[in-house]
Amino acid sequence: MGKPEPLKENLSGFWSQDRRTALLRAAGYGASIRGLLFDEPSVFRYGVFAVVGGVACFVQLLNPTRDADI
Repeated sequence: MGKPEPLKENLSGFWSQDRRTALLRAAGYGASIRGLLFDEPSVFRYGVFAVVGGVACFVQLLNPTRDADI
């Protein structure tokens, strides 16, 4: 019986691209709603930019890579 491999956390797998885009969009939604509620145009603007960035990253995820097996 061999020595068991140590349990290691693979954070790059946990924080994969799809989770990061979901968190970015959620933060953007929250910031844009806060900017609208409290009449803060700069917060609203950055929130909208975060939502657009999250959607752009998600669209990039939909494109297959050159090495993908389809």
